Amino acid sequence: MFKKTKIRLTIINSVVFILIIGILSLIIYSYTNNRLYKEVDQSLLWNINRIQNSDNPNRLPISNRDPRVLMIMWDENKKLVNPMPGMNAIILQDELKYPTKINELYNDKIGDMNYRTISIQGETNRGKITLQILRNIDSEKDLVDTLLIILIVGWVLGSALSVVAGYILAGRALVPITNAWQKQQEFVSDASHEIRTPLTVIQSRLELLLREPGATIEEKAQDFSIMLKENRRLSKLVASLLTLARSDSGQIQLNKKIFSLNELLEEVVSHFTEIISFQSKEIFLSIKDTYFYFGDQERIHQLLVILIDNAMKFTNENDTIQISCIQVKNNFLIKVIDSGVGIKEENLPRIFDRFFQEDVSRTSKNGIGLGLSIAKWIVEEHGGKIKVQSKIGEGTSFEVSLPIMSSSKNS
Repeated sequence: MFKKTKIRLTIINSVVFILIIGILSLIIYSYTNNRLYKEVDQSLLWNINRIQNSDNPNRLPISNRDPRVLMIMWDENKKLVNPMPGMNAIILQDELKYPTKINELYNDKIGDMNYRTISIQGETNRGKITLQILRNIDSEKDLVDTLLIILIVGWVLGSALSVVAGYILAGRALVPITNAWQKQQEFVSDASHEIRTPLTVIQSRLELLLREPGATIEEKAQDFSIMLKENRRLSKLVASLLTLARSDSGQIQLNKKIFSLNELLEEVVSHFTEIISFQSKEIFLSIKDTYFYFGDQERIHQLLVILIDNAMKFTNENDTIQISCIQVKNNFLIKVIDSGVGIKEENLPRIFDRFFQEDVSRTSKNGIGLGLSIAKWIVEEHGGKIKVQSKIGEGTSFEVSLPIMSSSKNS
């Protein structure tokens, strides 16, 4: 599915790497070339300045300290007057040619040798002459040419490696995208299944009602009760899906304010006390001090309801649910511990995944598998963490850690 995307990413990555290698190679070549020829130019200009600043302008230097430098005089008819003593002057005499540029540095090839040259004109007792100074640059040119070959070969090899690296990076870049796509597909599939189930039940019950148009409401009370139950389940599912969708897109803004954790915990527990007692279970709340927390009270309320409701689903008669809240350093720790059936160890890493449900045969109630996903989102939006520990037959413990931030505590 992502094959074309992978190819495009490979091409983009490869082009970027190739351009980077090419630019770096060009910079290295340009710097080395300029650096080498700068030293040569400085040598030539030094000789020019030495001549121009001579006390006797009619007397030209006849020797040079650098054996790689040649000084040659041309008369006004562009004929060689005589070569100055220097490297290979006699051998090069037949190959010498009048300079094409005056007062300007340029490269020239004489025979098999490469030179950097500059010429000046002046008046002497011999008349108007042109003095040409040449500097052999064979060693510099060989070095630059060798460097160029190395850089070209390196660029070619680097380009080949860039394609391989681009392919590998493209594959790695697509891993989270592929995982996200798979999760989205699973989410859509699971959501469709969860929505279809109550709709199917409602539709089947309505069809049964249509078959008996003369029946009274009292006679079909059970059908209406089932449809109402499924409608509530469907409404809860849609609300949960909407919450998760908005959370993914960042559309939900938390309404944070300072509120009493004690009062909130007592309120939530009181809502469950009667039904837990009816199920022959027990619930305990332990809070040592008075705590105030800065957060979204409605979302924290929703978090507590989800955790307690989850504990109820996986507990049997005579089991207990213990809720506690303490302050540890700069965090509030809220624990919901039950003595129920527990969660399989292999399922713990997936317990917060959307639509994931423990074995329904081990609980008397069916859920939709979104509650703990929402609980995790609420905790993370408050900058906290949620952990779960469980053993089969011993129960489950959920631990929520919420940073205090600007909350306060009154003992």
